[in-house]
Amino acid sequence: MQGFTLPLVAVSIIAFFSTVAHAVCAGYNYAFYDGGPTGTYLITDCTPQCNIVRVDRLGTGNVCTEGNYRCSPPPIRVTDVRVNGLWYACRDDPNKGQCNGRPGAEAIPTSCCRNDGRRNLREGKIKRAEYEAIERRNIELDAELAEFQEKARV
Repeated sequence: MQGFTLPLVAVSIIAFFSTVAHAVCAGYNYAFYDGGPTGTYLITDCTPQCNIVRVDRLGTGNVCTEGNYRCSPPPIRVTDVRVNGLWYACRDDPNKGQCNGRPGAEAIPTSCCRNDGRRNLREGKIKRAEYEAIERRNIELDAELAEFQEKARV
């Protein structure tokens, strides 16, 4: 008796739709959580498990002057986060959801963040080929976001 093997394309499609079906920030690389008065800032990936990428416990420190964040003029909000040396542009997204399957993960992210390839290229953090790969990935993320929005309408 032969075993059943899923073709790679089918596995990719299943993985894509499982992420889209329960997305924290569909169409983005990271989710940013502002701890407010606690002074704790959290960045997670956008999988349903919301794997923690970084925690910054700044206490009464100013997140806007800490080197891994950039903020807007008043009303102040975090507009960019740096993860592994690269900048990710953050914005609010009406479709953002909650984490799934992790205790304490009931919070909804403050904003959703996507790789800012242009800025990273301009600042010399990446090469042209990396920029082009990021742009291709951003196109895939746009498709994921569109798919998520379509499912949300149903």
